[in-house]
Amino acid sequence: MSTTAQKTPLLLLPWLLIGCGPTKAPMDIEEMLTYGFVQYDSRFDRSLQDLGENLIPWVNQHFEDAEAGYTVGALTAEHLAAVGIERELEAGIVGAVIGIDYDISMDTFAWALAHPNQTEIFPAYLEAERTTEDDLDCFRARECEWFRAHDVLHTSLVDSLGWEAWSEMDVNLRWLTLDDGTPVIAHWNFVPDPITLNTDLFEINQQYAFTYSWEREDGQVRRAQAIWVDGQVLVDDVAEDFMLSVGITGIIAAAGDLEAWG
Repeated sequence: MSTTAQKTPLLLLPWLLIGCGPTKAPMDIEEMLTYGFVQYDSRFDRSLQDLGENLIPWVNQHFEDAEAGYTVGALTAEHLAAVGIERELEAGIVGAVIGIDYDISMDTFAWALAHPNQTEIFPAYLEAERTTEDDLDCFRARECEWFRAHDVLHTSLVDSLGWEAWSEMDVNLRWLTLDDGTPVIAHWNFVPDPITLNTDLFEINQQYAFTYSWEREDGQVRRAQAIWVDGQVLVDDVAEDFMLSVGITGIIAAAGDLEAWG
């Protein structure tokens, strides 16, 4: 198993101020998450199960480091096209992954992700309008494989600085069961259009996420969440990984909010 990713941890900024068969699931953490991303709506059921057979042992073995964050393979225009999004990119979209443990059950976790009123769970959502044509109760009961929704969001990015964002996001949740019976939720978020911001420090052209969450042996949830942010820093004295740091900080805060709600 590759240990390349252990040499490239994501450095977080201090408080943000500065027709064929399925391809074989990769063994390298830097490639596993991009592989999972392109398996969205795959007609090969084994693809995401095979990913779990590699990803779960890797995250379990390196969880302490995963909590700090790793860089992952960049998303390319080809990756986006594989999930039905056509965008021209001058360069790949940089990404990072973080490991998170939740002291809640898988059923509570699934309910939170699919909940019709996201502002009840995540205070960072100042406004959230969710529309869906899928059966929420069927998904909660694990009788429906998919739950898809479209969110219109007004978000507080960094409350202490007054930074806010307005965006639209497609949410895609899918139940899986591994060969050993482990329940998994694969989760894709697509924000393919520019995000409106009230700060001139940076801009975000598009943003994507892929998450693989599974039930631990104790019945609680462990999650590997990857995020890719396409944007530009507009001032000279801010580090290039600034926008990823904002995203990772938001993920950590949301995890605490979800646990508190559950």
